[in-house]
Amino acid sequence: MKIMITILINLLVPSLQQCVTVQENVTYYTSLGEVFRWPADSLIKGSGLIYNLTESSFMQYHAAFSQIAPEKSHQGYQSVVYALRAYDIASTGAWTNHFAYLEFDQNNKQYDIYYAIGSAIEMDQTPYFERKVQLTRNGSTLLDCFDLEYINPELWLVDCAERSSDTNQVMKNYLYFVTQDDSPDTVKRQEVPNHQQYKQIKGRKFQYHVYYKSNMGQDNNGFDAPQPKQPIRMLLRGQQAFNSETGNQTILDNNCSIDLLIKVDNGSIIDTGNILNKTRISNDIKKSVNFTLIDFKIMPNGRVYILDQTEGIYVYKVTEDGDWKYDSTLQLNGKAKAYAFDVNNRLLEDGDSYLHIAILYESNLMTFINDRMQRGFRLPFTATYPASVSLSQQYAVIVHFQTIYLYNTEKNYLLHKEMLISSNYLVNPYAPDIVIVSQTISRRYELSDGYLECQNENLIQKNTLKLTATDGYQMCQTIINYQILQQENTQVLELGHNPFPSIITYPALPFNLQDLASGPNLQYITPDIDHNDVEVQVHFLWELDVKDIQWFDASSVVYADVLIDPHHTNSNKFYLFLQHQNKTAIIWDCSSINYNDNHCTCQIQDQFQLPITLNRFNSQFDWFTFDKEALNFQFQVNDYEIEIYQSFENKHTKVANITYEEKQENKISSFTALKNNIFIVLHNKKEVDVISALYPTIQKYPIDEELINSYKINCSFTPIKVYGNAYIKSEFVFIVTEDCVIFGDQRYHFTLIDAFQYPRGSQIELAIGQKTFFILTSLEGQDSIKEYNYENLNDIYLMKSLPLYNRYRLQLPLTIDFVYETGFLFVRALDKIDKETVFLIYESNILYRNSLHKVLKTHQYIPDSQIIETAASGYDQMFVYFNDLKQQHIAVVLRDSLMEIKPTHLSEAYTTNLNASVLIQNQLSDSKVGVKYPVKFINTQSIVTLNETKLKSNQYKFEPTNNVQYISLINNGWYQGHVIDFKIDCEQCQNQILIKNPLTQASTGTDFVSYNIIDGTKFQNSIVYLASPKSLIFQNDDDNLRFVYKIDIGMYCSKITTYNEYILVSCTNDQSQNVLFVVKCDLQSKKCDQIQSSTSSELNLHQVSKIQYNNSILYILDSNSANPNEYQGSLHVYQMQLDTQWTLKNEKVFNASYFGLNSDSDFFISDFDIAQFQQGNTQYQKILIQTTAQKTYFVQIYLDNGLIKDNHKDSFSLTNALNVDFAVKSNTKFYQIRVLSISVQTNLLNVTALITTNNVAHYGVIFSYDISNPLNQGSPVKNTIQIPFILNQYGIYQAINKLSVYQEYVVVAYTNYTHQLLGVYKMPQLTPDTNITTKVITITGAILETLENPARMFAIVLQQDPISKTSAMYSNIKNVQASSNYVLLKYAINDYAQLIIQNGTQVKSQFIQLKIENCYSSAQGQFEIINSSVPPKPDDDEESSSLLWLWILLIVIGSLVVFGILGYIVYKKFITKTPYVQDSAKVSLINQ
Repeated sequence: MKIMITILINLLVPSLQQCVTVQENVTYYTSLGEVFRWPADSLIKGSGLIYNLTESSFMQYHAAFSQIAPEKSHQGYQSVVYALRAYDIASTGAWTNHFAYLEFDQNNKQYDIYYAIGSAIEMDQTPYFERKVQLTRNGSTLLDCFDLEYINPELWLVDCAERSSDTNQVMKNYLYFVTQDDSPDTVKRQEVPNHQQYKQIKGRKFQYHVYYKSNMGQDNNGFDAPQPKQPIRMLLRGQQAFNSETGNQTILDNNCSIDLLIKVDNGSIIDTGNILNKTRISNDIKKSVNFTLIDFKIMPNGRVYILDQTEGIYVYKVTEDGDWKYDSTLQLNGKAKAYAFDVNNRLLEDGDSYLHIAILYESNLMTFINDRMQRGFRLPFTATYPASVSLSQQYAVIVHFQTIYLYNTEKNYLLHKEMLISSNYLVNPYAPDIVIVSQTISRRYELSDGYLECQNENLIQKNTLKLTATDGYQMCQTIINYQILQQENTQVLELGHNPFPSIITYPALPFNLQDLASGPNLQYITPDIDHNDVEVQVHFLWELDVKDIQWFDASSVVYADVLIDPHHTNSNKFYLFLQHQNKTAIIWDCSSINYNDNHCTCQIQDQFQLPITLNRFNSQFDWFTFDKEALNFQFQVNDYEIEIYQSFENKHTKVANITYEEKQENKISSFTALKNNIFIVLHNKKEVDVISALYPTIQKYPIDEELINSYKINCSFTPIKVYGNAYIKSEFVFIVTEDCVIFGDQRYHFTLIDAFQYPRGSQIELAIGQKTFFILTSLEGQDSIKEYNYENLNDIYLMKSLPLYNRYRLQLPLTIDFVYETGFLFVRALDKIDKETVFLIYESNILYRNSLHKVLKTHQYIPDSQIIETAASGYDQMFVYFNDLKQQHIAVVLRDSLMEIKPTHLSEAYTTNLNASVLIQNQLSDSKVGVKYPVKFINTQSIVTLNETKLKSNQYKFEPTNNVQYISLINNGWYQGHVIDFKIDCEQCQNQILIKNPLTQASTGTDFVSYNIIDGTKFQNSIVYLASPKSLIFQNDDDNLRFVYKIDIGMYCSKITTYNEYILVSCTNDQSQNVLFVVKCDLQSKKCDQIQSSTSSELNLHQVSKIQYNNSILYILDSNSANPNEYQGSLHVYQMQLDTQWTLKNEKVFNASYFGLNSDSDFFISDFDIAQFQQGNTQYQKILIQTTAQKTYFVQIYLDNGLIKDNHKDSFSLTNALNVDFAVKSNTKFYQIRVLSISVQTNLLNVTALITTNNVAHYGVIFSYDISNPLNQGSPVKNTIQIPFILNQYGIYQAINKLSVYQEYVVVAYTNYTHQLLGVYKMPQLTPDTNITTKVITITGAILETLENPARMFAIVLQQDPISKTSAMYSNIKNVQASSNYVLLKYAINDYAQLIIQNGTQVKSQFIQLKIENCYSSAQGQFEIINSSVPPKPDDDEESSSLLWLWILLIVIGSLVVFGILGYIVYKKFITKTPYVQDSAKVSLINQ
């Protein structure tokens, strides 16, 4: 637990972070009538920033905490206002816009209730507290009223206590029932027991809630069902620890209680006598505890969350009998003292609702999602009692001494800080806003991240604005270039920023296209490809070549739909549902091999006969469950029945049917399934039935005319169809009536959010996205596509009417498809100029002039009356089915267009600087924009080449003996690039001639099958491994198991190092603390003896990523080796004596603070190593500390009279030095650092180190230090470095933070997250030279294995093979199927591939066809091996010789022609073509 708390605290975000300019210069082209918002932190971000925008009439800045509407004044001057409450919907917590608060009139000594009545669809209005009810008579000096609750919109319940004039008498508790028409003479009150026998208290918490047993989670069924008719009305009254009779703000009461009362049907309150106190809690949790109540809250599902100061959060339910039922305890942060909390239902972007918890501690705020740590924030103050924190969806609000602190729990910094007009405030849990009431005024604020908003009412020529932000210490700014254009403007306009990455690794995957220009339907071409350094291709749309599918005839298809896996685990897979006019239905399971492939194969998932012909109104094809790949299709059999089928594992079954009594009012008009609910429209009955459960019986909740009319929204309720998003936010429903679109929340029962009117008689369609929704209407030639933003449910606004550019007309009936996951809208339209039917593809939530993403042409006119079957679904890539009754197509549309940049030529150098250019145009205007920028290409040498001439120039002879012979294929330049596999083909290659790769498996690892080895290192002349959870595994010279030693400390061990006969291991004990374990081992006797410590073996560290012992000094690195950027690491250095006992003393800690860096700096340590040198009689140790960012840090230490002294620290920035001739990307992380050699030249210390990176080359670096006076001046590093060599990275594989070095060999571990590769490099001889030439080194040999678990730890050890005396690699990344385990194997290392001649007496001279390859490319060539006993035949005579030369000449000429053609093909196939996107995938077969 201790280590967990420590790590959590370490993850806390600092309260102060400097402002950072994200974009220095941006250009926005907007359109007339458009409303758009940009998050301020997309331009400048930081903690607690104060933003300022140049004043303008067209763009405003809205602070993260800003007023929604003007403030309202009300009565009251000498009064105390408190207990502000909103009347909300019990099942969701949504406000209804009714508010009330208590006031104590200090002049008249009376209590009053002020209240405001508002409309549920006017949540952007400030409540006006113009109404008042007097609760008590004047002069009520002995009455204390504490809290207020709504029972219904016209009835309040007030919690009061009446003190006795005799201070020794107990007080009386009263509940006041107050209506809007009451007066002190008519108010009813009811006395309730004072169980605690208090005489006087300072306050208490009071909450009323109505819930239903079936709503308490999923006790009864798998659904959050609508409410049945018998509610439980509970009233909780809790005495908090800081305001009880004996408790105060400094000394808390530890004997608190919560009273449970129930409101019965006659309206009275019954005290159940069931008190939740420390006795009851102790019995429930089976241990004795005090009860120091800080706060409690009842959630919509009836669960009661109770915060104790130190014991965590108790979760209880209330039974129908009016008793407590213990559920669980949430112990989220040990015994840390809690000061406040809040619990809420957080609706995440995936549409699912999660339990969101915020807990305020003394100096930090922690938030949790479903009991798991989400984020932590350090507070800029120290909390005191009473404190408060409130959740409003993603926002957390803290008010401390009337100052508000606003956080977004999904971001890393404080959003806003401001002094409030009052401490009487209320935060909306359902939507992000807050109401604040003082004695005289009320205000309503919107909570946001802060945004810029344009409301374009007038045309504006290009203008420049300046956005600045300050954190109080420094200023940041962004220049905004802004223009408002006519809606009809279709010109292509340049955005003025570089869209290309500054550094591109070749070969490379295509990358997401940055906006190059502004305009509709943009097209990208490379201008004059023959005269350009770089070919630029943009992929957005192409047609799939579908194999193994037996299409229905296009004209016979009556219904089609497309689905994808909702988990998006396989973006290459989709399901196609087709129905024939004979009512036969087929579900095809289709998939492509690779992302962006233009080929796919399909197989039948299911085939069946349906009783009806399907259409968009009577059927739906979707996922039945999100837990497995089960497909659901439901259809309307007749006017009164719906059947539901499920298809799973190639068979289908009927799972349910929904049947109505055959009456005209029950006639089904349409239905819609949204995840857990089915909405059935009964048009004649003016009702929508919500079917929330089918088992064991159907549960139905009606949305009827009476319910809708109660909201007074001026809409008729004659429902036509229900819309929603089945994948994201499926709780939100849109009901289309004859004149309105009614928007509501159907989490438990219907809650109105807003309503939108449209012209009666219009054809209408809706499309619901994640942040916006579309309403499409067409009436008498007037077409409209309106997009609304509903991110903030209290501030839904019209963004724009989507463009048709006076060129496109919507065809009728309206034909649309919408991809819920991505927000792409496909609309059928007529191109009035080209007279052809097209599909307009709109992207949601972007600027008006960019929203028409693409126009998909059909190249034919299809009349309005002719139905076109279309369907679309997908995520990163969307699959679109299109049927014009003549042909069927399946096209791929990418969510984000991909740009592919390919150099037309590259030098053999590591980097080449070229210019990339692209031309942007569209079909709606004659304008064009050209973009050209420099790009640095990294040649990873992953495109292999083979020079056959040089290959043949070597002689490959063998002797005619029966011994095994090896022929080394020495590389004299005949191939270049990373080769990980050599293959041969020849006449005798099946049995007599074999090829051996440079890195080959040389052991079976049988003895190590049962051990989970996680680390290893050299031990004397052998190897010792560390196995999980805690064993030492020793290896024999013959690669077998020698013996095993069980570590008898702690729970598990993680890292290992050795020194002579000692082995040092880092472990974690039973208390989750890091400890050091030391043993002394004898390989001959096969035994180890633990060496005890004379001091504590516990280490005050988070986690150990590396340990090293050198010259009586122990180094321990505290960091996360798998993810060094998780937290700032530290290097701990100890003086350590190893003998019969060991001790640690004189600790030094080298961390960010030691180097004078802030706690939010990028000091993330990934590795370290030691360079030792001597000057005079003093032995110095130079510590090289590598961070993931650009710097290497140095510390010089030495021992002085047994004490560690550090007398110099320094650093060197690698990025600037390496970017001159090499490359470091913006996201490059530096990982391992390893000292390779040390040399001293007079007063200069030269240290050659290897530094690995995650995504560029691994650099051999020579650091030079001045050691003329190391004792007094230290050893400062010179400001220049030398790069004697680089190890070229393997394609786009990412190197991980793991390395092994032995003599001249290096092993680097790579991954592409599906495979793991260990690449062996051979380093050159290292000699200091002033005129050094950098050598670029490729992989000598490699092993490639499937990666099943990226988090699995494994060992890599390079060591001399004790038998062959050559270098060998030992690792366990291969999962041997026979053992189902990752087995430790030995791999022999050779510098070259070798041919193996099994028996030279049986092998003849012959040609060998050789193929070299890697994951990206291959090349091949031919050479001859010669049996030395069979020399070449001599020429017969001169004539035959001359004829032979003639034939040779002809063959040579012919070969040159053939090889020229083949060379061109190879060049086009392997050199100019990226191996990821096939050529046919770059051109749409729909001729776009």
